[in-house]
This record gives sequence, structure tokens and C-alpha cells, in this order.
Amino acid sequence: MIALLATAYFPPIDYLTIVVQNPIVLLDEYEYYVKQTYRNRCCILTSMGVQTLSVPILRHANHTPVRDIRIDYTESWATRHFRALRTAYNKAPFFLYYQDDLQLLITKQPQFLLDLNLAILQWILKLLDCSTRVQHTTMYEKQGLFNDYRTAIHPKRPSVSSEHVDYVQTFNYARFTPNLSILDMLFNCGKESVSLLMKTRINPIKTTVDR
Repeated sequence: MIALLATAYFPPIDYLTIVVQNPIVLLDEYEYYVKQTYRNRCCILTSMGVQTLSVPILRHANHTPVRDIRIDYTESWATRHFRALRTAYNKAPFFLYYQDDLQLLITKQPQFLLDLNLAILQWILKLLDCSTRVQHTTMYEKQGLFNDYRTAIHPKRPSVSSEHVDYVQTFNYARFTPNLSILDMLFNCGKESVSLLMKTRINPIKTTVDR
């Protein structure tokens, strides 16, 4: 079965679990852009708790396909994001191994959000040594032979995982914080991340999205 996903900025662990556990994933380039989703934001763990990092985008018309969404560089968000990540994870075991590539990724200033997110996903898959084939839609996929996670993976919705695998996080809170950005797992677990993702259980889902 093919997994259908929206694009995402440093995606959450649920998202990467789906990617590594499926031989093929399909990224929707033609869905309408949706605000307040993982398409332009990620969640990290800091000394003050969970922090959201958002990529600002330029104003656009309603019902604009995500492939046409442009990034707003009138503010220095990339520098701010990297500083936040360095502050949160500079003591994590593997942050130093990834920080140079990470900084380069978010300071390249691609014009489109989709290009930034694709570069991030390719970088993550390389680090995980993941052989999943990532394909792209050529039109809006309303229904088909795939598990559709486009709307299911959402910051305000329950996790699509039935069981998360705990790992040691940088800040020792009383309870484990699940489904953060994959960066949290990479910085704390390094190459072990892929085995943790393979152990995470995701609930299959089939949906038909009206447009």
C-alpha cells in the first residue's frame, strides 16, 4: 500500500514512521495550502517545554496549491530557528554531527516552501539510510489505492500512532514528550533513530478528501 502525505517542515515522528515503514510514499504537491499545520511548522523540546517553529509565507490567494506557496524572507526566521535548535539541543549527543548540514539547509533561501521541505526530507532520509521511494503527485489525489495521512497528521489532532517508542530526551521532564519533530529523535538517538521508527506502530487509515 502507498502512503499519501502532505509536505512538512522537519516533520513529526509519526510522519517519518510512515515514510520508513512504506516502500513508496506519495507527496501531494497540488493540495490547497492549509494554515497552522506541519506544512510550515515543527515542534521541538526546550527547557521551557514544547516550542513551535514556523516558516513565514507570503500572502497568497485562497485555494492556492502548496507547490505555489512562497517563503517570506523579510524577517530573519532561518537564523532564529537555528538559534532555537542550537539552544535546545546543543547538549544532545548527536547535535554536533548534524548542525552544519542543518544550518545550511535552512539558510539556503529557496523560493518555495515545497522546495525547502523536499530538501529537508531528502536530507533526513539520507541520514536514516532509508530506501523508501518518494514520488510526487501530478494532480490533486481525491481518492485511490493509498493510505491517506494528509489531514490525519496535524498538530491539533491525536497521533496516528497507536504506540510510540520512548527514548532519552534532552530535558528530563516527568513524562516523555511524543511525536515531536524528527530532529528531536535524531539529535538524541542518531543512527538508532531508524530502528525506533520501525518499532513505532501506526494505525492504517483510508480517507476520501473532498475538495
